[in-house]
Amino acid sequence: MSIRSEFPILNQTIHGMPVTYLDSASTSLKPRCVLEAIRKYYEEATANVHRSTHLFGETATQGYEDARNRAAHFLNARPDEIVFVRNTTEAVNLVALSLRLEKDDEILITPLEHHSNQLPWASKVKVVYVPLRPDGLPDSSRLEDLVTPRTKLMGLGLLSNVTGTRGDVEVWREVASKRGIPFLLDASQAGGHMPMDVQKLGCDFLAFSGHKVCGPSGIGVLWGKRSWLEQMAPPFLGGGMVHESRLDGYTVKEVPWCFEAGTPNVEGAMGLAAALEFLEKIGMKNVEDHSKELGRQMYDGLKGNRQLRLVADQTSERYGIVSFFVDIPGLSAEAFGRIMADTYGILLSAGKHCTHPYHDLIGFSATVRASTHVYTTEDEVNRFLDAVREITG
Repeated sequence: MSIRSEFPILNQTIHGMPVTYLDSASTSLKPRCVLEAIRKYYEEATANVHRSTHLFGETATQGYEDARNRAAHFLNARPDEIVFVRNTTEAVNLVALSLRLEKDDEILITPLEHHSNQLPWASKVKVVYVPLRPDGLPDSSRLEDLVTPRTKLMGLGLLSNVTGTRGDVEVWREVASKRGIPFLLDASQAGGHMPMDVQKLGCDFLAFSGHKVCGPSGIGVLWGKRSWLEQMAPPFLGGGMVHESRLDGYTVKEVPWCFEAGTPNVEGAMGLAAALEFLEKIGMKNVEDHSKELGRQMYDGLKGNRQLRLVADQTSERYGIVSFFVDIPGLSAEAFGRIMADTYGILLSAGKHCTHPYHDLIGFSATVRASTHVYTTEDEVNRFLDAVREITG
């Protein structure tokens, strides 16, 4: 299978130049199988799930639950521990709303976290941040000192959307397990770049978004150990999640359906299943190796450029994400990204990448980020590096 040829969007040009898409950390492109899965639902079995007693409804329900099984397989988890959500943001909010937290409780995270694993906690409890090391990465050796009797959860990004580095999962897992504290992994970036096995990761919750694993937008997964999910109060009520409703009260369905109120994103779930199957056919170890190779290629190609300041510049071991500050007077990150798009056909991200506190701490007003995926080639990375050299002189 020619991976790149499976992504029709890459067939077009920008100003006569071939598209070089290096913005996959924002959202990934979609292969034909995902587009076909969504179209098949609309053309052959448009119906609601778990409700309609006809062929369309039965077909839609089967496809929806097959998608749950596919997500469980992808994570080496049980299907009845898979909750479909809109995205990682909703998944983390669901946990934050359901754990019955009190205002003086504490959540331990890093300053490197995406807003999705920061703001849901900051609005509910006291957030305690692990300090950064001089190289700009979290100092996990400080964890033991920061845990208190009020610590109710520890949350960590499995893969940073800014540095491309993997979180210190093993250290965090050990501390959380020893203290009996639930451990949540934000795998939004990691899901499309490395094998996912919740048994080996040893977390209690894990979330990822479909749109970053070559799937559709508006669909994501919250995995939680059943023992934790059964303790949580569903924060969203309505159709679909209720077993029985009476004038004097109601009873909810079992986990995980009690967390899926309202009409779900049926077509999104089917598209997600197609995306996960697509990645698994490539082989997640192959996906990981490809991501690491491109990450090293970008790092090596940018490292010696005196006009740039790399984020986490002492760390060459990273996945296919690299961010840098443009140290050229009068040339902002946003302007740099625009030049790359309009002059070279290279699509990047520029800004703070939903990590405002982290950028403030490292002293960068904004950075340029190049990010890859399975469809990115070494030639495209070289094209990007050549363009950077031309712009920076």
